[in-house]
Amino acid sequence: LRELTISGCRKLTPASVARLGLLPSLERLEISECGLSLDGAAVTPLLALPQLSALDLGGNELRADGVLALCEPSGGAALRKLRLCGSAVNEECCLALMGRSLEALDLRMCGVTVESAQCVALAMGGTLLSLALGDALLEDAVSTCVPSLSALRSLTLSAATLSRADVAAIAMLPALTDLELSSCRLCACACSLRRTLSALPSLRSLCLDL
Repeated sequence: LRELTISGCRKLTPASVARLGLLPSLERLEISECGLSLDGAAVTPLLALPQLSALDLGGNELRADGVLALCEPSGGAALRKLRLCGSAVNEECCLALMGRSLEALDLRMCGVTVESAQCVALAMGGTLLSLALGDALLEDAVSTCVPSLSALRSLTLSAATLSRADVAAIAMLPALTDLELSSCRLCACACSLRRTLSALPSLRSLCLDL
């Protein structure tokens, strides 16, 4: 078995999640919207999977020690894509992420602060291709972390407050091909936003749901 998706299964237990570590060929694992409360003991066995490259734990309560366990550089060497949407991710967890060379990271609805976003950007600027943030980001937060993400191809921001400086910083991302701004509060009119973003040389997809 290389790919497994478990979504909305309320009967799943943390012990069941831990036993998935016995599937050595698993490459992609999604356990989403199951209402789980996962700690380090539940997620650590997943890092023993030698081929696991994509892990989605969105929609569950992931405790801080669970996030830290996922960030340990000693395990999950193949992990490249991590979705933690709706999990507890504090600044300590983001500092731990600096040990990972991820290509895709989803931290929406995680309460990520400006400082935490900066930690992620500085640590993964050369490898991160896809980033999703939102909900707790205040005005000018994006402009402080986005310039470090020179390789970024996909950016999703939801319910964030964007200043003109934020929009200008996004427009400077040379490799960006996909941009989604969902329920964001803008300090510039939509027409001005479109004009600024049209300067992106590689942009193929633009979704503005404001």
